[in-house]
Amino acid sequence: MPHRKVKDLARLIVALFFDDTCMIIMDVFLNEKNNFIIRADVLADELHLSSKQVNKALNKLQKDMILDSYESAAKRGENLGKGVTYWFNHRLFIDAVKYKLQKMQDLLNSNVGEDSFDGTLYVCPKCQRTSNALDAQKHIDMETFEFICPRCQIPLQEPAPTEKEEDQSLEFQEKQRDFHALIDPISQMLQDIDELGRAVDEDQ
Repeated sequence: MPHRKVKDLARLIVALFFDDTCMIIMDVFLNEKNNFIIRADVLADELHLSSKQVNKALNKLQKDMILDSYESAAKRGENLGKGVTYWFNHRLFIDAVKYKLQKMQDLLNSNVGEDSFDGTLYVCPKCQRTSNALDAQKHIDMETFEFICPRCQIPLQEPAPTEKEEDQSLEFQEKQRDFHALIDPISQMLQDIDELGRAVDEDQ
């Protein structure tokens, strides 16, 4: 059974990077009465949501390695057919968060370094909506690590760099602090979970 800190981390990750439907679904999985496992068809009935809506959220959560799944028996009318059971694989989840957190940090260091994190606006080539680097990272694709337009669901483009000014350097520092304010709580929770794991190993 995952520790409370692991469940808290899962709720935080989903709240930061996923939509409301995913948040509702994760609350169900993290409820101990469900033993962190539930069939997709049962989940749709329990939440009074359409199967399409539930399956879309489940596929996204699985794609980002927050949930795992396997085929199982599912009752459909009076027939017994194949269904899919999803479960919260907390060990896979922790490893995935560590990996993606490092990739996000690498992305910040390589593409948005101190000399370029200057208020540059990322532009959607379709709707022309602009986002600064801080806003853009809130809509990052956790698989490709590209910034995605929340409206058009396509990668944002970075315009050619403009001449740097002194006030832009100050703006970079502020945005970098905001970025770490978002990421640091996740890093701290991972450290706490690692310490719990080491304590358990020492007791055995």
